[in-house]
Amino acid sequence: AIPDCNEVEGGAHDKGGCEMVDVQSARDEAEVVIVEAVPKSEHETYDEKKSHMILGMTLLFACTFCFCIGNTLVNLIAGSIPTLQIGCLRFSSQLVVSVISIAVSTKENSYYVAFMGKPKNRWKLFSRAFWGVIAVMCLFAGLQRMQLADATAINYLNIPFTAVVGRIWLKEEYGYLDALAAFLCSVGVVVVVQPPALFPGSSSSLDMIDALFPVASAAFTGLAMISIRAIGPDEDFRVIVCWFGAFGLLFCPAAMLTTGTAWVAPDAREAGL
Repeated sequence: AIPDCNEVEGGAHDKGGCEMVDVQSARDEAEVVIVEAVPKSEHETYDEKKSHMILGMTLLFACTFCFCIGNTLVNLIAGSIPTLQIGCLRFSSQLVVSVISIAVSTKENSYYVAFMGKPKNRWKLFSRAFWGVIAVMCLFAGLQRMQLADATAINYLNIPFTAVVGRIWLKEEYGYLDALAAFLCSVGVVVVVQPPALFPGSSSSLDMIDALFPVASAAFTGLAMISIRAIGPDEDFRVIVCWFGAFGLLFCPAAMLTTGTAWVAPDAREAGL
């Protein structure tokens, strides 16, 4: 306890010392308040950041593997099932899984809030859903028109595109090594695909018009990834998936009606794929 200056004996010297103790105590209390106000994420230890990075990389590798399997399945049914119909099936299953997951695990008082997310994030959720759906449909169109390897390789242009847009939009770090890696990634895509315009003697059957679909998918995928990064950990990832599936399930049937695309009844093999 800090003594009362009026009770301290010894005159002005003791009274001044008491005042110094009062000032120091006030400073200590202010520092405690400031430390407690700093978000917990800013006090992560090196081991915590390392473990989070390892987990994130593991999930990204798993995501890449699952996307490869999905792209292969889309390529196998190329020409028999319309692209928009494949999108309907993909987004409907995605929506069902996310809705069930949210409904089972939600602790919100209102399911509306649980499914719609925080009001401040809704324009970001819509942005992610919009760009993501357009990117998926462009990729599916490319997979049905091109060789699987070429379409997949071109789609990896989303990596340098995302990095550049992330620097412009989110002000994330983008150094010389990042620029070099983005350049090498782009060169690698060109070397793998070998477009006839750049490799006259190449045996590649790449059609430049068809190649625009995975290129557009790469650009839109980058915008979708930036939208997710802008949302950050402030929103449950299942809400992001739910918005994505819901918008896609609205977009694909509307596009089928607008373009006059007929629904094709799949056979047993196509339904399994």
